[in-house]
This record gives sequence, structure tokens and C-alpha cells, in this order.
Amino acid sequence: MFTTLLFLFPPAIFVQDNDPIVRALIDELERSQTLVLDDMPAPYYVQYSVNDVETWQAEFTFGGMTSSSTDHSCSLTTDVRVGSWELDNSNAGSGGFGGFGGFGGGRRGGGRTSGGSVSLPEDHDYDAIRHATWLATDAAYKRAIEDYSDKKASVEDSRGPDRPADFTPSEPVVQLAPLQAITLSLSDWEKTLSSGASLTNRMNRYPQVVDGSFRISANATNRYVVNSEGTRVRHGDVQYQARISVTVQTPEGLRISDEFREISTDPRLLGSPILRKRLENLVEGLTAASEAPLLDGYTGPVLFDDAAAAQLFHALLARGIAAQPGEAGGGRRRFSGGENLERMVGKRLLPKPFSVWDDPTVSRIPLDGGQGPHIWGHYLFDQEGVAPQKVEIIKEGKLEALLMARTPTAKHSGSTGHGRSGRGGSIRATIGNLFVHYENGLSSEELKEALLTTAEMSGLDYGLRISTLAPGMASMMSGGNMRDIQAFFRNRRGARGGSQSPLGDPLYVYKVYVEDGREEQVRGLEFDSVSVSTLRDILFAGSEQIVWSQGGSSSSSIIAPPVLFEELDLYGIEDDSGSESKLPAPHAREK
Repeated sequence: MFTTLLFLFPPAIFVQDNDPIVRALIDELERSQTLVLDDMPAPYYVQYSVNDVETWQAEFTFGGMTSSSTDHSCSLTTDVRVGSWELDNSNAGSGGFGGFGGFGGGRRGGGRTSGGSVSLPEDHDYDAIRHATWLATDAAYKRAIEDYSDKKASVEDSRGPDRPADFTPSEPVVQLAPLQAITLSLSDWEKTLSSGASLTNRMNRYPQVVDGSFRISANATNRYVVNSEGTRVRHGDVQYQARISVTVQTPEGLRISDEFREISTDPRLLGSPILRKRLENLVEGLTAASEAPLLDGYTGPVLFDDAAAAQLFHALLARGIAAQPGEAGGGRRRFSGGENLERMVGKRLLPKPFSVWDDPTVSRIPLDGGQGPHIWGHYLFDQEGVAPQKVEIIKEGKLEALLMARTPTAKHSGSTGHGRSGRGGSIRATIGNLFVHYENGLSSEELKEALLTTAEMSGLDYGLRISTLAPGMASMMSGGNMRDIQAFFRNRRGARGGSQSPLGDPLYVYKVYVEDGREEQVRGLEFDSVSVSTLRDILFAGSEQIVWSQGGSSSSSIIAPPVLFEELDLYGIEDDSGSESKLPAPHAREK
């Protein structure tokens, strides 16, 4: 019966473009229609994805440049599917820690797909690309046959009436956008390197700084998707990124960290004078936090504002509202790193005034009378060649829809254009630009007054305001970088036992006194059990739009208001004195 699958491939769609990558992929795709191995089934779907990336990057610390490189890479990922839309070779393996940022490389959280990633020639030679694609396709097809046979056997006994299909069709798209390139000249890059060393030399002025770095990068990425349905897509972007990280030491010898990150389409960001001020702000903020008095614990109203408000929604909502398909045998991913909210569709997640939507089609925050700042979660097509849609996720507090890639779940099917790559090359639904809106939100002054009133009604002398959270487990699941991971485990020293909260520990915390509204900074707290159900206990929210962005292979932004909870429990982190060295850094010692 599989011989008929050969005719499911549409006729070739001719694209008028001289790009050798496009031509080679289309020509090799036509050849792949003849794939057959003995009496084995032919592919019903083939996709080629190419990422052509040029990267300039450098890192500096305490006045010196620790690394500098320019790199050009071109990689091909093949997806060859054997069987049918209902049952194919995808996700045939049991996988590993697929949920932990994508380690394991499985398309559905750990299970392998038919293809891997191979390098293509950087000079884009047509014949060399075809040869590499031919080798990759043949290898992927042979593995697909093996995986399909194994998978059919594994699901034969466990297949139930609710088992979802393995893949969904999509309308073909043909769009070749202009190629993107780094616009920074080499001479300007050299000037930027000099200014980077000068910036980090200022760290030597602060004896309390025990670690710090400044990292800059220029990235031009051109992405290609060509598949057997007829999709022919090329799109790209250029991003200039700056990241400043600072670590200081508390009197007990513990270390706390914070960072500033910015991304722009303008290369002038990399040498901007404002970066010096950002460094000073980081040092001042961390110094104040490290010298603040310890707080043993707290139960009462908590106001999340500034970055903490958006970080809260990222930690509790971002992964759960993205569909999470199960394993081949019907089970769920064993370590998803975020609560699967499919069971909550039609139920209330937030108070009624809240609405939540995701819209990767916008590149700036819409404002009355104009456009606001750039946001990071904008893209033209996802990794499966599907144009993203605006998705109304939560209406009047109820969960109405999920973000989807092309892999369906038991209850949801059809891509919303949110299939993007994580660590290991896996493709899963992820947020782009997540907007959280509260109807008739309060002003900053009204929120503070509500905090004080609630604290007073609870018999407390003060309420808590949290403006920034340290990296938490949810950030790790979303592909946090190595410094995030190091900071997370460093900050967990001395934490109470039990399961990890998706929220990071409060970094900047303030008592707000009922008597006169004055603020006093405190430290040393961690959250008790916090989950997505905690969001139902939001008392009020603000009208301000706070933006918090996450970089990486699938950049995203959260745009959310400050929120006030009537009551949360926080505990004092147990002292772990002596776990860090108290030997002063060289620049902090007397000369």
C-alpha cells in the first residue's frame, strides 16, 4: 500500500532565484521522491532545513579580552518520514532529558527523528550541497525505516482511541525574502573591541565585584525550509547583542548575580555609551542587595513589578500554554520542565479581567499614537515553514487555546506557526511575543496603595515588593545559557529541600511599610510552593507594560503588567557560610 505514497508529493514549484542553496535543495528533493529500499515503504514527507549563520563575538572581563572570533556555519537538518500522517517513524526512541532545554534531540521531548544535522559547504557550492544533502537523505531514510518498524511494534499493544496522529499537513508557502548580512565594518568592529575592554576595566574599581563579563555579538542568520508539500521558504534576520554580567559577594561569602541584556538591529548598540551606565547600575543594585539585612520569612501580600512581573508569567505560563505531545507509547514526556496545561483548556487559570495572547507577527509593542520598543519574539516563519499566527490563549481568565507546532496532541491539532528549535535541534511549540493584559489596570501609585491596604488588613507592618528574580528552573527549561545555569545552582545553595520551584529566588526585595510607605531592601528569601494555580490568587494588576526578553535559538518576549497577590509564603534561605571563598579578588586587595 505504500507505493501510492510516492504520488502524494506535489509537482515541483519553480522559484525564480539564483541562490545555490535553494536550487540544490529543490533538485535533491525531487530526487528523494524515488527513494525506495527493497520492499520497504517510501517516504510520505521530506523536509530540508538549512541555517546559514555568520557570527562575530567577543567577551571581556576586568579590562581584558578573553575571547574573540568570527565564524560562518551552514548546517542542514533532514526530516524524512515513513508511514502516514497517523503513524510514522518520528519519536521512535525513548529519549533522555528531552525536556531539559531540548537535550537529547527528540522532536517530541526525547524521541529521535530520522535525520540529524550535517555541515554544508560555507561557500555554498551547488554540487557540494547536493552531494551532502544526498548523503544525509539516504542515511535519514534508512534510519526512518528502522525506526518505523520499531515504533509500530511499540504502539501495537498500547494504541488507544485517543492516540493523536504523528504529524499534520500544512498549506505550502513560497516566499524567498532578501538575504541578510552583518552591516558592521571590520574597522568599526575593531573599535568596538577596544571599547569593550575599556568598559570592563571599570570593574576593577569595585572591590565587591568578584566576577563579571561583557559579551557582544553580531549574528546574521538566513533560514531555509524546503519540503515535499511544496514549501519553499527563505527568511533571515540580523541581531546585535550586548550582555553585561556582574557577581558580588555577600558578607557571609555567598555570591549573587545579575545581568543586563539588550538586542538590536542597530550595530551601534555594541559600543553605546549607555552600556557604562548599565554596568554601574548593576554594581550598585547588587551591592545594595548584598548589604541588605536578611529576612527570616514572610507570609502576606506580595507585589511583583518591573522585571519580576514578566518573569513570573514566563515561569508559570510560558511552557504550559505550548502543546506538549506525548511519547510513542502514549505517555507524557518524563521531564517537561513545565506544567502541561492541556487538561485545563476551558477552565480558569487567571482572574476574569485577564487576557493572554501570543503574537510573533509584531516586532514592536503597539502603543497609542505610535510604535513602542522592539521585542525579540518576532519571526516570519517557524522551523517547519509555517507562518505564525496570533493566538488568543486566555480570554476572561479561561484557557481557550494552546500554541501548536505540526505535531498534534490528543485534543489539539494544526500548527499555529510556533514550532521552533530548542537545544539539540528538537522542534517544539514555544512562545514568541506573549502579551498579558489586565482590563482597567491600576496605576503604580494605586498598586502600592493596594499593597499597603492589604498588608494592614492582614495585621502586618509591611508588605513585600519584588522587582527582579534570579534565574529559576523555568528559565533553564527554556534554554538558559551557561551563566544562567551556574547562577541558578549557586543561588540554590542553602535552599530548603523538596521540589524546585519554577520561580527563581527573589533578587531585589523591599519591605514597604504601612505607616509611611517607605521602603527597606531585604534579602535571603525563597518561595514556598508556587504553581500555575497560584495565578488565580492575583488580587490586582497594573496598566503598565513591562517587557522581559529571553535570548537563544528561539528568542521570545513577555509583555506583562505588575501584579499583586493577596498572600504568598516565602522562607529564609538557610545560611551556607563558607561555601564560597572569602579571599578577596586581586583588584580588591590593598596594593
